[in-house]
Amino acid sequence: MKLPLLLAAALVLSGCITSEVSEPAAATVPPVIVSDATELWRIHEAGVHRGWLVRYTPWGEPQDAFLSVRNPWQQELGMIDGESRWWRFQAHDREPVLIGAGATADGVTAILELVEAPQLIPSPLSDLGD
Repeated sequence: MKLPLLLAAALVLSGCITSEVSEPAAATVPPVIVSDATELWRIHEAGVHRGWLVRYTPWGEPQDAFLSVRNPWQQELGMIDGESRWWRFQAHDREPVLIGAGATADGVTAILELVEAPQLIPSPLSDLGD
């Protein structure tokens, strides 16, 4: 009687134990790019303030400057990159949508969905706080 119990205990105690060590895949972290607002324009359409155009220049990389297109409440609606491509940000999408390319004023018109060509009025950077 003791022999079957001893055999059962030996089998239970000698069971295989498998362990596996895994490491998370190396995630690539995109480089952090720090940019400063360097120029500001008020966007007017037929005399009405429709938004802001802000030029951002990355530290040490002036050739990578881009323009942020914002509504009057400072919400960024799109951007114009260094290659004059117009990008519109869509609600709930991770990536902006390419909507065209060309002159800055045309890009502002497309991003803000203006009817008339905008007037871009230079403003001091201190106006960004308004």
